[in-house]
Amino acid sequence: MPRQYKPLNSSNSQKDINPEQVASLASFITWSYLDPLVWKAARSSSLEYEDLPPIADYDRAEYIVPRSEKVIKRFKERHIFWGIIAIFSKEVVILSLLVILKTVSTFIAPFSLNQLLLYIQNGSAGAFYRPWMWVVFMFVGPMIGSFSFEYYTFLMMRATVRLEAIITQLVFDHALEIRVKEENHPEQDEGKAKGLEDLKPQTKDAQKSNLVGKINNLITTDVLNITNGRHFIMVVLPVARMIKLFGWEDKISKQIEEKREAELALLRKRQMLNVFNGNIKACVVDTKCEIPGANTSPAVLILYPLQTEVLDRLADDKTESEATIPEGEIGFRNASFTWSKEDNNKDTDVEERKFQLSIKGDLFFRRGQLNLVVGPTGSGKTSLLMALLGEMHYSPIGDDSGFQLPRDKGIALVVQEGWVQSGTIKENILFGSEYDEERYKKVQCRLQQDLSLFEAGDNTEIGEKGFTLSGGQNARVTLARAVYSKTEIVLIDDILASLDVHTGKFIVDNCFMGDLLKGRTVILVTHNVPLVAPVAEFVVSLDINGQIASQGSLSDALSKNERLLEEVMQEQQLIKEEETVDTPEAEKDTKQKGKLVLAEEVAVGHVSWAAMKLYYSNIGGVFFWVAFVSGVVLSRSSAVVAPWILGQWAAQFEHHPTENVSSGFYLWFYALALFGDLGGYSFSMIIWIRGQLGASRRIHKILISSVLGTTLRWLDTVPTARVIARCTQDIATIDVPLPALTVGWVILTNIKLTSFAAVIILVPRFIIPGITIAVLGFICGQIYMKAQLPIKRHMSNYRSPIIAHMNAMLTGLVSIRAYGAETSFRKESLKHLNGYIRPARSYYDCSRWVAIRSEALGSVLAGILALYILNDPSQNASNSGLALAMAIAFSSCTISWVRITNELEILGNSTERIEAYINIVQEPKPSKSGVPPAYWPSSGSVVVENLCARYSSDSPEVLHNVSFTIKSGEKVGVVGRTGSGKSTLTLSLLRCIPTEGKVIFDGINTESINLDSLRNSITIIPQRPELLTGTLRDNLDPFSEHSDATLNDALRSSGLFALQEQNDQVAKITLDSNISGGGANVSVGQRQILALARAILRGSKLVVLDEATSAIDYTTDAIIQNSLREASKDASLLIVAHRLNTIMDADKIIVLDSGNMVEFDSPANLLKKSDGYFKSLVDESGDREALYEIAEKAAKGDSRVEILL
Repeated sequence: MPRQYKPLNSSNSQKDINPEQVASLASFITWSYLDPLVWKAARSSSLEYEDLPPIADYDRAEYIVPRSEKVIKRFKERHIFWGIIAIFSKEVVILSLLVILKTVSTFIAPFSLNQLLLYIQNGSAGAFYRPWMWVVFMFVGPMIGSFSFEYYTFLMMRATVRLEAIITQLVFDHALEIRVKEENHPEQDEGKAKGLEDLKPQTKDAQKSNLVGKINNLITTDVLNITNGRHFIMVVLPVARMIKLFGWEDKISKQIEEKREAELALLRKRQMLNVFNGNIKACVVDTKCEIPGANTSPAVLILYPLQTEVLDRLADDKTESEATIPEGEIGFRNASFTWSKEDNNKDTDVEERKFQLSIKGDLFFRRGQLNLVVGPTGSGKTSLLMALLGEMHYSPIGDDSGFQLPRDKGIALVVQEGWVQSGTIKENILFGSEYDEERYKKVQCRLQQDLSLFEAGDNTEIGEKGFTLSGGQNARVTLARAVYSKTEIVLIDDILASLDVHTGKFIVDNCFMGDLLKGRTVILVTHNVPLVAPVAEFVVSLDINGQIASQGSLSDALSKNERLLEEVMQEQQLIKEEETVDTPEAEKDTKQKGKLVLAEEVAVGHVSWAAMKLYYSNIGGVFFWVAFVSGVVLSRSSAVVAPWILGQWAAQFEHHPTENVSSGFYLWFYALALFGDLGGYSFSMIIWIRGQLGASRRIHKILISSVLGTTLRWLDTVPTARVIARCTQDIATIDVPLPALTVGWVILTNIKLTSFAAVIILVPRFIIPGITIAVLGFICGQIYMKAQLPIKRHMSNYRSPIIAHMNAMLTGLVSIRAYGAETSFRKESLKHLNGYIRPARSYYDCSRWVAIRSEALGSVLAGILALYILNDPSQNASNSGLALAMAIAFSSCTISWVRITNELEILGNSTERIEAYINIVQEPKPSKSGVPPAYWPSSGSVVVENLCARYSSDSPEVLHNVSFTIKSGEKVGVVGRTGSGKSTLTLSLLRCIPTEGKVIFDGINTESINLDSLRNSITIIPQRPELLTGTLRDNLDPFSEHSDATLNDALRSSGLFALQEQNDQVAKITLDSNISGGGANVSVGQRQILALARAILRGSKLVVLDEATSAIDYTTDAIIQNSLREASKDASLLIVAHRLNTIMDADKIIVLDSGNMVEFDSPANLLKKSDGYFKSLVDESGDREALYEIAEKAAKGDSRVEILL
């Protein structure tokens, strides 16, 4: 009789009820409530996610996480293990009782067998119970054990799923509260931690710098057990785009292989120890569930909070900071701020001291007005915003110290480089707010023109990290989010630095002065002072030491800060010269209607033979399998013969006197059987380990080669989290669980066959019931597999969103806290957890469904045989005992065999997922014919003929019949408006996208050259260079090809040392300085300097620079330009320009418009065309005469040409 549904919360009961909650007792203990699901799967080709039972209310993350948080907080000062035990205290008690019951039940069948054999041997004489009772016990005992074990497993797996959700959310919640220190700041810019200048030589603490990677590890596997190889993969994959641009695929693959070999060496040692120590049991296979967070070490979780630093306002020892500030004021009073508590150590050596923001006296911003924060590079302008938000560590200077930022009416934050999530442009702007069409249309961030380039408009998807948008578009989408919001306070961090002058003017005139920001408090950090000065009502100036230089009017700020005055004058000059030369936008894919990130495909039906063949063919050939199976057969046959020898030996004493029995003869044969068992098993396992490790090595190599060898388009459309899952979790399955199950399956198959053969030999008539039971077990397993495979696939596919959401949160951590969006992100995390819990619970419950039925069939088999032997007077006790023992072994193995066969195919889902990523679209592989001559390239000459390009084979053409010639050593500028194809041209030269036409580099058609040779010969410095986690040395010379002296020379030539000399207040960078993941702790300009140093080391004859000068300050810009000219004297230089002044001295100018080259000539000649495109750009600029003068001097070959910076 079904039970009545009792909701946990009567006021909020579920509409969709999980059948587990209303199942009768009989249905519950046999898992019959899953019958509809299993039979539906049996009748259809696959199960959709919606077909799975809904989550029970007591399994929902919204219930289990808050309940557990209360318990864990009580154990805050103790090991988290005790908190987990407290959470699952009820389950622990029940599990303990079930273990006792299972243990007791294991004695019932052997005891009953003993009594039954005694009855057969002695007859009814002295028998107290009838023999049929022992037969019943032989059936009931195993069934009791089965029910207790399966319920034990049910509770364990339910607790595992719940614990996974608890741990994942625990890490997520703690990550929302941590202080992001300057070593790992995800939204870093040049003023925040003063960039590279603040980096000190790497110490043991530097290992903590890759925050995102470490937290990803924490929720996917045990950090203490993760190997260097998998950690290295997590570092490498996010910068796969950079690896391809530099042609490093082969070298990176070799580094990964070296670390992989170290992994496999450890695995080999463990496997061999298991073999020789006898720890591997043939019929007990480790089927450890690989789910995110479930195997995370409690030790790691207790250490993780201790190794991170929470925000002051959330810390237990927080310092009150608002008591002395008048209510409603925004600002500071006698306050000091650093990026971590350790930075306050007054005994720290000067060379290692971190940046400190010091505000003496009062600094209150004006409510309802636009407040400007200005200062020279490195003065801490962004640090001021972060301090106001409470992101920095606060230290009082006096008794009346404090700072205050009212949050009751909301805060919006705009970071310089922009922060967007994977989703549509519209979703990023709304950011969870309700859609107001009138307000939405008033958001004047000049996005209308950009949206018109996309077929799907604002429904166009933004890829992971916003790679599908330009830097300026990212910034404007981020600004649009803040403008659309209804928060009273808006903090803007140098948004104008990412925009060209005309777009910047539009933003100032139409956005900052628009209706949506009118009456709101805006605090704007910028070095574009002339652009904003007319609308600024209050100006705060910082000096280079991180102190307030002035506050009030702009004239006050300039009069008290000479360095600021110098930069403002230079910036004013740039504004006159600069012209709109935007970076290109991601091309729309007309077939996807704006959708970029495709849904993860889910296979249907059984795991394909191709996927299983991928693994088993890589283990070994025919000789391997013959040797392995022979060892297993020898081992099992010896194991069956050994007890038969003992039986024959014992029978001799019944028919012969003791002195006539040759004990030595039987003992020798028995020892030989034992040796055959041990030797055969050890031989087969050693052979297997060799093959298993070889398969793991080869498949891993093929997968990494495939991922690194794919196209840029594929990398843009597939989230990194999915790729990481294949290279870590699925590879981990191939390393341990899959080979362990395979060995178990082979051994159990052998046990089944030998046991069945022994029973048939001893009891020939048993062949029919034995085959019947085996067939029924096989049918049961096939029905089960029809349901379990699709559930496993859903389970695998719902892992990635958990990691992806964690990454998105960590990347925009400061913005999320500023908007007060922690609650919505927590809810989204719980939603993703629920998405995973639903298939996870169904997966483990279906395992119980098949297990209980298989075990029942095994018990029936043993009972039938016992009844048959009991009624067969010709059977003696010795043969009967052996037959029953073999029957029990056969029945037990039938249960395990069906389970492992099913589990083997389920784990094959990992090979299926890997096989899918091995067969992705690939770039052309290197060949012997594609190796260029040793001298190539000896010059930087480039000839382009009728070049056409598209972003993918099925996307529209974006570059049309472009032809030009670059002579060796020439400097060529590329200009054009938004979407003209400038960056597309640079990617085409590197063959990063499908192209047609000819590109001849130093006399050789690039189509005939291997891609790695081509890309190693051309260096591209992208607008947003990516850096690897590690030291500066690792980034400059990742393959240890140069000496430290050479590396320092490259840094000096790149201008880094000159930049550091501008500020002698902080520590100087060395080759051992730590760089966090992606270069998050350095500014955009500094990343370009490091990329330039890398280009100098490469010594390329062709250097392509996609300028980032629109996003960096004057000093860094000037150093980059001067260093570039000095370092590339012997190389051809192709510059995608953002400022006309930087290319007016170029030898040639390429002018692009809508993918067509409309002009190509020297600047002087282009300026002579009365209706020329380039001439119109120069004539419209604010400093026409100066630009003409530069072009004329360059045309005359005047070596004294000065670039207007």
